[in-house]
Amino acid sequence: MNGPSLWWAAARMVLALGLVLGILLILSRWSKRYLERFTHGSNRGKEVSIVEIRQTGPKTQVMVLEAFGARYLLGVTPTKISVIDKVPVAATGGDA
Repeated sequence: MNGPSLWWAAARMVLALGLVLGILLILSRWSKRYLERFTHGSNRGKEVSIVEIRQTGPKTQVMVLEAFGARYLLGVTPTKISVIDKVPVAATGGDA
């Protein structure tokens, strides 16, 4: 007596799961294409780049950032970013 209704419930559950997974797949592909429009255009003449990062502790790091013709040595913690030093790129030779 419970056999057919149990199979019917299992089939409905599998169909619903397939529908949900299909919707998630479609949304993920759409969002990837949508977001690529914004990221590819911004990389063309990029003015800011991270040259190197070194961990100095569990949650702290020192970062060399190149931006607008200068390199910045930054101290980074979870609550603060501090500029330690600024050097023109011409003085460093311009290579990473």
